[in-house]
Amino acid sequence: MGSKAAVGPVVPECPRQHARSGGRPALAQGLRCLLANTVVEDTMKTRYLMTLALALSLPLPSLADTGGSAGTVDADADGFDASADCNDLDPTVHPGAAEQCNFVDDDCDGQTDEDFVPQGLGDPRIESTFFGQTHLLEPDDANFELVGGRDTLIKAHVLAATHRDDVQKVVALLKLGTAHTTIALGGPDTVPDVVCLAPGQGGHRLDDAYVGIIPADWVAPGLRVKVRVLRAEQPALGDYDKQWYAPAVGAPTALPLNMFDARFFGVPEESYPAGWQDELAEKLPVASLEVQRIPVIFPEVVIPPREAQGREGFRVTSEAEYTQQTGHALGMAPIRAGIQIADALAVAGAQKQRSLTYVNVHGFPAGGLGQPSYGAGGVMAGFLVHELGHVLDLQHLVDEADYPYFGDEYGIPGPGGSGHRVGPQWGLDLRAVASGGAPYFIPPTVQASSPAAGQWLGYWKRSPMQRVGGVGDDYEAGFLYQMFSDWGVRRMRDFIQEHYGVWNPALGDYARWDDATGDYTAPLPGYVTPLVAHDVPVVSVMVAASGAKPALDMVYPPIGPYQGALIRRYDPTVAADLPAADAKYCPAAGCDLTVRITQGGQTRTYMLAGEWDATLDPTSESSLVTRAINLPAADGEVTAVELYHTPNVEQTGLAPNFHLGQAPLATWSAT
Repeated sequence: MGSKAAVGPVVPECPRQHARSGGRPALAQGLRCLLANTVVEDTMKTRYLMTLALALSLPLPSLADTGGSAGTVDADADGFDASADCNDLDPTVHPGAAEQCNFVDDDCDGQTDEDFVPQGLGDPRIESTFFGQTHLLEPDDANFELVGGRDTLIKAHVLAATHRDDVQKVVALLKLGTAHTTIALGGPDTVPDVVCLAPGQGGHRLDDAYVGIIPADWVAPGLRVKVRVLRAEQPALGDYDKQWYAPAVGAPTALPLNMFDARFFGVPEESYPAGWQDELAEKLPVASLEVQRIPVIFPEVVIPPREAQGREGFRVTSEAEYTQQTGHALGMAPIRAGIQIADALAVAGAQKQRSLTYVNVHGFPAGGLGQPSYGAGGVMAGFLVHELGHVLDLQHLVDEADYPYFGDEYGIPGPGGSGHRVGPQWGLDLRAVASGGAPYFIPPTVQASSPAAGQWLGYWKRSPMQRVGGVGDDYEAGFLYQMFSDWGVRRMRDFIQEHYGVWNPALGDYARWDDATGDYTAPLPGYVTPLVAHDVPVVSVMVAASGAKPALDMVYPPIGPYQGALIRRYDPTVAADLPAADAKYCPAAGCDLTVRITQGGQTRTYMLAGEWDATLDPTSESSLVTRAINLPAADGEVTAVELYHTPNVEQTGLAPNFHLGQAPLATWSAT
């Protein structure tokens, strides 16, 4: 598809007037303005050369005039030549043009945005105040709620008539319980008389507002903020203006993410780009993202059946072996194996309401899959952010019936490929602040530094949940991920607070966030498997089994040790364990699998919650079960595992020497 016009609010990197001011410094500024602001048409090359010539005072090439006086140059074909046009590179800027609220002198009268000065503006007053973590929102916005324990930007817009310079400073008083402190808000020396924040016009900047950072320790339920505009003269007369805010503050979520780095068939290890974790934490509604990476090398893998394609499962040691057996390429098959493994490992430690579980499938960049609390995908940043959206309960936007942002709006076209878009709210990235840099305001429209600028410059951006696979390219240079919409962030935040628990020592159990108490005191919803121990070193033993195709039965090499959790393990040779397993552990179809595990020189027997049904169609996804069990790493190295078919063992039990009378379905040993 060819280039398109830059129709949205593309954020300028320099004032547009600088494009024609002459000299080599102006060349750099002019070219930046050209790239960021000019309309992209077939004449782009000509305009580029024109800018170069103007900046270096070079002779101008002969150009056909399209409305200016004879013998003059009208580079942007707007009917006004360079002598009258204050920006001859932009056809929307010329004498008599309608003034827009966009920080530009559109009508060339020497004033900027003069038609948008509020009526009756006099002494300095607070026009609006934004708070920002993932997005810049006013506290009465429907999607607004701060994550507790996370640094928060405060951005106060103060306006006054005739650019008043008699304001001493703007400050924010913070109150939390009986504690209070004051932070100075940095901003312009003279108070602006206009702010351009309407969707489709202008946008968030640092030079027209008063900005500061509320430290993470102050961001908690009960926070109150008073913005004050202080007088430079006659302070006894009181503040020019002051406003109180009580921003909603939710859970201080420290979200655990267990990432299993699966190298099927021993493929080479891959890496995410540098900074992937820090940027991901900025994009998600969390106070911190606690990532644990666990290496996993499987020389052999069970590829799940695919009923829709009429394919059975296969146990293979290489991609070539799979192709030889099936006549098909692996495609998404390793990802489907990965998500079954993620599910099994999440269940083994009862983690689906306590942490996220994700399998990085190295060597197979075919896509990803995600379900609430667990997922898997190829090692690519776009796959990761998309699938983690699913893990946090977001769907593809085409499946979100109440998603609010669709199509053209505010004079800006929707993104290419789909009418869904990220929405008009600006995003925020505060990572540079820690090292003394400035916050970065993320525009909701495609910018000149984006890889997508050639096709979609100025169009609304997409959400990472917009495209299947999540590989988007409309973020700015220096970023790895698209930003979620403010609606999507609210949905993820609500899911985390409603479904995830944190250990509460006073309760002796995991509990979820309760807005009424401002703490983790609410019980987790539904039945949640209790833990025997949490935050302890564990080793996971995992098996695959299929009654419909016993050739798939396999014991994987042990995983770990890593930091995890233990649930109760049930021994079918112990009569007292049977009723408890029947009531609390085994599915309705029964526990048909048992493992004998040798660990630290001791052999123990445990039942597994899985069905082994020989009557199922081998192409059915349900014909393959992948199950895991967590063991204390302190008990020693796992050296041998045997998998047995033991129908409804929670009801029948087993003799201590049961293994002497039957052959195992599969085995694994360290030697």
